[in-house]
Amino acid sequence: MQLWRRWMLTALLWLVLVAAGFAQTDTVVAHFIPGDLKIDGRLDEPVWQEASAVNHFWQVYPQDSIPAKYQTTVRVLYNTRYLYIGAFCYDPQPGDYVVESMQRDFSYPKNDAFAVYLDPSRTRTEGYNFTISPYGVQREGTISSGGDWGVSTNWDQEWYGAVFHTDSGWSVEMAIPFSAIQFPASSQEWYVNFSRNNLKYNENSAWQPVPRNRNVAGLAYTGVLRFEHPLPGKGFQVFLQPYHSSQVHYELGRASVLRHTADLGFDAKVPLLSSLQMDATFLPDFSQVEIDEQVINLERFSIFLPEKRPFFLENQDLFAYFGFFRIRPFFSRRIGIWRGQQVPIFGGVKVTGRPTPRLRLGILAMRTNQLPEAHLAPQTYAVATTQYRIFQRSDIGFLAVARLGRDFDGIIGNDWNATVGSDLFLATNNNRWRGKLFYHLNFSPVRPISFATGGWLMYKTPSVVVNWNHEYVDSNYTPEVGFVPRKGHWRLEPSAAYRYYFFGNVVNDVGVRLRFDWYVNPDWKQTQDRVIEMKGFVNFRSTSSLDVSYQHRLTVLPDSFDVTGTGIRPLPPGQYRIAGITVGYGSDYRQPFAMEVQGQWKHYYLGQLYGGKLSIRYQFRPYGNISLDASYSRIQLPAPYGIADVALVRLRNKLSFSPTLTLSGLVQYSTQSKRLEANVRLQWRFLPMSDLYFVYTLRQGVEQGVTQPPAMGVALKMNYWIGVAG
Repeated sequence: MQLWRRWMLTALLWLVLVAAGFAQTDTVVAHFIPGDLKIDGRLDEPVWQEASAVNHFWQVYPQDSIPAKYQTTVRVLYNTRYLYIGAFCYDPQPGDYVVESMQRDFSYPKNDAFAVYLDPSRTRTEGYNFTISPYGVQREGTISSGGDWGVSTNWDQEWYGAVFHTDSGWSVEMAIPFSAIQFPASSQEWYVNFSRNNLKYNENSAWQPVPRNRNVAGLAYTGVLRFEHPLPGKGFQVFLQPYHSSQVHYELGRASVLRHTADLGFDAKVPLLSSLQMDATFLPDFSQVEIDEQVINLERFSIFLPEKRPFFLENQDLFAYFGFFRIRPFFSRRIGIWRGQQVPIFGGVKVTGRPTPRLRLGILAMRTNQLPEAHLAPQTYAVATTQYRIFQRSDIGFLAVARLGRDFDGIIGNDWNATVGSDLFLATNNNRWRGKLFYHLNFSPVRPISFATGGWLMYKTPSVVVNWNHEYVDSNYTPEVGFVPRKGHWRLEPSAAYRYYFFGNVVNDVGVRLRFDWYVNPDWKQTQDRVIEMKGFVNFRSTSSLDVSYQHRLTVLPDSFDVTGTGIRPLPPGQYRIAGITVGYGSDYRQPFAMEVQGQWKHYYLGQLYGGKLSIRYQFRPYGNISLDASYSRIQLPAPYGIADVALVRLRNKLSFSPTLTLSGLVQYSTQSKRLEANVRLQWRFLPMSDLYFVYTLRQGVEQGVTQPPAMGVALKMNYWIGVAG
């Protein structure tokens, strides 16, 4: 009876909305205004009241295709300099918002916020995101691959936003400079969507309906933003960002070393067309970048560590688009980093954009100085990519990567390395089918010509997800500016998942997933790895979750290998089995105190492995949070191999005194690295896009409970954002 009443109430609400004139429209009109607006969040200027409004948002979570319980009204204005977005977020009980901190570039899924998604070139594959929280904290990012994998906040631009609180909700006012984004000259229509994350009431909603199994940033689900008049060119405005950095490094030991360096350099942004931009850097300094997180690696292959340097992050999808996650022909961390050491970069230039509606291109050239202590000569790197759109949401891309430098990696005659190839990316208009094919060739004077190829296809509905993946990597395939940890194999990886949604108040959905992963020698005669995995999961309306999985893996060690990574006696070559169960639980992440816990029990090679992971986070809203991540595995192998304890502990905190002043800290230690690391960073954004950083770093080896002499560093860096109009 209760379910019947729920359906009746839903049907009645639909009739009321239609009768009230809430018919869905796909277009929002931006009205032209002659002057500038004061950005204070109040929306009290007469032009806001005269502007056309869209005020019918649709729920995305926990259900979709029904009107949002808490509505949002949006209006759009513009002049020759800015795109203005005004929104009012209705809230019957204002306050007590769910936020992690007041730090810029926050996570949208875990914070109350209002967001705008723009697709100026109308590709439905690339675009921009501007988001603001109820406390006025800003976030901006770029969208690639249609937005199915969310927003990259690595893009940093100057824009303006403010909020104002009333008894019935909070209002938003945004001013987005046309100079900050790329768009076709004289364009009059863009694609757009608006969304609101309302975690306090456990609701996510959007102006254009988005299926609940899709990311709300998906550009396949956008409406039209129509300007009253064609947009003029955004003009010629150069942005310069000079910096000064002073660093002190102190290594304590028998022969203590104190080193001081002072650097000057700059970055620049130069518009070439309305939709094409050049970025340049001279003597870049990345002393403000947080240290890499330590990870536990029980595999024979290298672990992927993400890029964190700002110059390489912006528009990185143009270069990281090619290949697969572990078959990357280009990986920017190969530039300026050599076996964990920093390599001085002399300078570089990058050109990115979309010169025509269907053509997107990227060019990157960098020059590094020599590193005498590593016997590394100066290197020149060059990358050129193009993407040409075919059909509505598919494209074909071409890539060329080259490295020039004498006797690279200590190999006589290894003076250059080049990779060329093509990728075909497919996506249907309804976003049910997505896929990719690639073929890449590698050339070198010291190795024969080699290649890698692969293909991926996904079919996805709200209930069913089916994936097919295959790949081949030649034994000699060595793109020296890429990331390919595993060579000489074929791989087949099909998977399928089914999800069932509930309409109750407790369980949101349950599902199962089956995955098969098989690595085999190029001649198909010997298995390298074979994995069969079955997983069941439950997602609750409260955002908590529970999952149980069983995995059976057959693996072949071609050489002796320490399967613990701690230095115990390695196992001999041969075929081994790893099989066991993993159970995981995540609590309601909307609460100030949240946790994730995982336990595992496995037959591990010749012995046993048991252990788990624990992640605890506490938020003192709205100013910050503190989190503790820990993992522990006990590996018991028979004599003469022994027993090993593998552990990692990481403590992190973020404290935002205001949206412009943030203190963050990281302390970590793992039994594999046997190194204690600490990093403390204070960032003050004293002007838009202008920052002052103070960074303290500590590294100290710990062997069998005995601490080694520490190495410490202190860096002070200031950059300043200057706009020069042409």
